[in-house]
Amino acid sequence: MNHRIDTITYSLPIVAIMAAGCAGNVNPDHSPATESVQMQALPLSGQTLTGDQFELASLRGQLVVIDFWASWCEPCRRELPELSNLARRYAGTVTFVGINEDDALEDANAFLSTQTLAFETIHDADKSIAEAWKPAKMPTLFVVDQNGTVVEVIAGEVPTLIQDLENVIKQHAGSPAS
Repeated sequence: MNHRIDTITYSLPIVAIMAAGCAGNVNPDHSPATESVQMQALPLSGQTLTGDQFELASLRGQLVVIDFWASWCEPCRRELPELSNLARRYAGTVTFVGINEDDALEDANAFLSTQTLAFETIHDADKSIAEAWKPAKMPTLFVVDQNGTVVEVIAGEVPTLIQDLENVIKQHAGSPAS
């Protein structure tokens, strides 16, 4: 029971930030939202599709990009190859991880069989990660800095995603490793 209360307590600030980011001058047709934030990242762990254990807390000192995606999401399907290219460019400087929200692991694997991603993916089978992190829509990216603080949230399809994300990366981690 205490775990549920902790999850709700930690989730409320993210919900408030995303609601604020989706209010005001954002179109009611679910336009993309980019929001600079400063809040402690929630715990995130799970087994990747390759069988490795992922633990966000173990990446303190590194910039981390967390991408919530699903194979049924067309914007996700379009942006994953671009994110993978960015992950390759910043390997050694930034850690990328995908959180797949497909109901069936087979759907994720079928899509991934057509892609070569440069980062690990966790299948969120029970939706516990999405329940805690509250992505506003698919896709949603969270950028977590070296101190474990969420510094940027990008929700929805953003035409300038790679440029915007690269600017955030340069601001917090510098240029790609050589």
